[in-house]
Amino acid sequence: MKKKLISVIAIFMFAGMVCAAAGNGMETMTKVFRSIVKNEFDHAWAQRQKLTQATSPEIQVLLDLSDALQLARPEGTGKKVSLPCDPWQAMTLVRNIYVRGEGLEAANEFLASDGIELSTDVIEKIVENRLIEATFAHDNEHEYRRLLTVIDETNPSYGKARAKLAEIDFKNRCTSAQGCRNYMRDYPESPLVEKAKALTLQYDYEDAEKEGTVQSWKKFIDSYRSRPEAQTLVAQAQRNLETVQNAQLVNSNVTLAELDRYAASTRREIENHVFMVYDNLINLPTHSYRFMSLKLNFGGATGRVVEQVKQVKGKSFTNSFVFNAQGLLTEHYDGYLNKKVEYSYDFDPRHGFYPVSKTEGGKRYSYSCSYDRATGRLSMLKCSDGTVVMYTFDERGRIEERKQTDADGKTVTSTYKSGKVRTETGPKQTMKFLKYDDNRATQIDIEKGKVTDKWTYVYTQGENGAWVKAVASLNGKEQFTITREITPAE
Repeated sequence: MKKKLISVIAIFMFAGMVCAAAGNGMETMTKVFRSIVKNEFDHAWAQRQKLTQATSPEIQVLLDLSDALQLARPEGTGKKVSLPCDPWQAMTLVRNIYVRGEGLEAANEFLASDGIELSTDVIEKIVENRLIEATFAHDNEHEYRRLLTVIDETNPSYGKARAKLAEIDFKNRCTSAQGCRNYMRDYPESPLVEKAKALTLQYDYEDAEKEGTVQSWKKFIDSYRSRPEAQTLVAQAQRNLETVQNAQLVNSNVTLAELDRYAASTRREIENHVFMVYDNLINLPTHSYRFMSLKLNFGGATGRVVEQVKQVKGKSFTNSFVFNAQGLLTEHYDGYLNKKVEYSYDFDPRHGFYPVSKTEGGKRYSYSCSYDRATGRLSMLKCSDGTVVMYTFDERGRIEERKQTDADGKTVTSTYKSGKVRTETGPKQTMKFLKYDDNRATQIDIEKGKVTDKWTYVYTQGENGAWVKAVASLNGKEQFTITREITPAE
């Protein structure tokens, strides 16, 4: 771009000032720039060497500008001199000239001569263009990053350089899920963002698979549950989660505490194998969740429970119960009847725990279980003493009805809602469980024909959440008190 001279007077004043300061240096400097604009860099450099001792500010800025042009020269030129081709150094030199701001006006006056036809702005643009050309030619991350620090965002090359840097960064950074996330954060406009999203999904899945824990699969499922493009992997992750859960929780060593924690913290899935095993366990008639649940339950006890029963009118007696780690009753002593019963169990990986036998009064009785073929849930339990227990579940696997028939053909049917017993109907009476405190029944009405008796229970809770004392009243009058001493399983 040719600069117009401000005035003839200004030119003469500038020429006189330079001559006074540098003698014949301005004539040599003119030769330097005339050679540069003709791309005669060897000759320009030879002339430039004659001016190395110049100290005048007006000469100095011209020296710097000529050096910048030669440092930014095209590749393959100026090979006869030792000056390297370094567009980045050229840009740095030009920027320093603008920072100093000394002599720029005078330099523009000199450069605008017909023999040179340059200006500091034109030189800056030349150097910038050569820097851009060199950067794209070298095509490496470091130079693209440096280029973006010196060219303006409005420059078309800024977007191109950022796009090239995005391509390089994608290869270097998107090698892990976190790397891809960082990439998408830094380059939201990149056309590679969708590919980064896909890789993030794949990496997250692979990370969850590598860790292979319940927590890792849950984290993956929760993160991608609502993402349409991830549904295939989410479905596989859910299968993997169930496999891991089965390995951890569907085995003969699992404890009731572990199953309880799982049941309390996991959203229930209808086809979940762990829940099916858990349901089969707690619905056994000898389990601590169900044993005597129609009257005074144990709330998932393990270990030993000793009861002191004190009647208001009548005798006092002691009962004892021993439960295994799964909460299954292994030994029961009834102090009122002075009778002891012992139970044994086994484990089936498909259906979970089941009773094998009971020993009572010196006699041993065996059990057999039947399961629903479609769901694997317990459907019938038979004992060789003639007792048969039948189960009905709702579509979500929750127990709805339990029907027990003894050897004499007497049947007691229990109905449930939300896991709590609501009615128990036998040949002579119907029990209605009308009120609960959490899982503990506090009011049970017993209907015998036209007569209804109301039993109420008041509990005292121990430190571990289980109740340690219960006071039972019939129609408002206290009948008996049960005090429990609980020794948890080790």
